[in-house]
Amino acid sequence: GGGGVYISESNPVLSFLDIHNNSSNKGGGIYITDTYDEPHILSTQITSNSASYGGGIYSLNSNPFIKNCLLKENNSSQNGGGLANYNSTSLIENVTISNNNAGQFGGGLFTSEGSNNLGATLNEVLIKGNTSGIFGGGILLNDRSNLQNVTVIENHTGELGGGICIRN
Repeated sequence: GGGGVYISESNPVLSFLDIHNNSSNKGGGIYITDTYDEPHILSTQITSNSASYGGGIYSLNSNPFIKNCLLKENNSSQNGGGLANYNSTSLIENVTISNNNAGQFGGGLFTSEGSNNLGATLNEVLIKGNTSGIFGGGILLNDRSNLQNVTVIENHTGELGGGICIRN
């Protein structure tokens, strides 16, 4: 995992990076795993990466803080074109998630269902022009997620929730 960056059991601060045109099975741009504190991704562009899960970022058992970033034109053949959260709690602030694609769920952002997943908190986020094959063209969230000052426009999906799909 982690075509561009792999983070495991550590909490770095990554800032002012350009993570572009990488690929991996999980986390084409960044793979974050087992970091229950808060690795910080700040003022970073994550673009044109690809993976089966989490084209831009794949987060597993982690709590990343993502601020002032661009997740654009990333692709996932499965879930989370821009960002995929599994058993993770992501705090996302002042981020643009645009023109990402997922073959199944969550073109821009995917947060898995289940009692262990605490969801995502989005504040001052633009979700624009993302697509998915089945659910959640813009974002697919579980029912524990929190959205504040979020703009969701011009997203598309094959079945349900072109902009936002919320599932338990």
